[in-house]
Amino acid sequence: MHKPVILYLITLSLAALSSQAQPSSDPVPESPPYDGPIILRPNAAPAPVNFKVERYIADGLPSTRAVLSCRLFSANTQPPQNWVQTNIPGTSLAFQGTYYPNVKWAVSLWPPKSFLPDLSKESLTAYAEGIKKAHPGEAEILNYDSNYRSQLITTAFNRGPRMLAYKITDPKTEAVTLRYDNFILFKGYVLEFSLWGPPEEVNSMLGWFSIVPESLSLTTPDDTYEQDLGLKKRDSDERKTEVAPAPNPPAGPGGM
Repeated sequence: MHKPVILYLITLSLAALSSQAQPSSDPVPESPPYDGPIILRPNAAPAPVNFKVERYIADGLPSTRAVLSCRLFSANTQPPQNWVQTNIPGTSLAFQGTYYPNVKWAVSLWPPKSFLPDLSKESLTAYAEGIKKAHPGEAEILNYDSNYRSQLITTAFNRGPRMLAYKITDPKTEAVTLRYDNFILFKGYVLEFSLWGPPEEVNSMLGWFSIVPESLSLTTPDDTYEQDLGLKKRDSDERKTEVAPAPNPPAGPGGM
């Protein structure tokens, strides 16, 4: 006797579930067009960085190390393996793969005010927009508007790099270049470690690339560490916002 009622209620429930499962017909609002600053890669050459591999004795055994030196620092690191030094304009120091010659990586030392003003999210986004402007319709930013933390280099000189990852497609050959630009601040300069080439070949060389910057060990003082990381300014700002102690209340009648 109650079957028609039960069937009616089941029908209503299924109809309600069906209406909820349907995608909304309302259009998804698009993000407003970017209207902020744009940062392009400099045309001027970066500051030079010297490179050599030297032999030394460690615990009585012969070994080798790579030495990077420039006007700002001298540092030791692991000798690059499966790489050979080459000359690439617009870089301070460059290498190309021995197995994959189309894969290259470079160190570039940019003086203050010549490239990125800092490594804030705003500056990295402005650089991403510069890449898109330099390669209209050809560039795809892979980590746009993120925190830009590097996924390739955990640390370099005790600093956590920021990274812009992107692809550029050649409109004539349709060849794709995958590029990772990693940045740290060092003594007011922007130190860049970049890796690029065909995507599959680049991915095969990631470990051989990252070990060099991650193994950097300074042999000169790092006297701007807190300043580069903004720690001094942060401490100063915190001191400015400290609440001053309240003055003693005036003495009442008969008070001293």
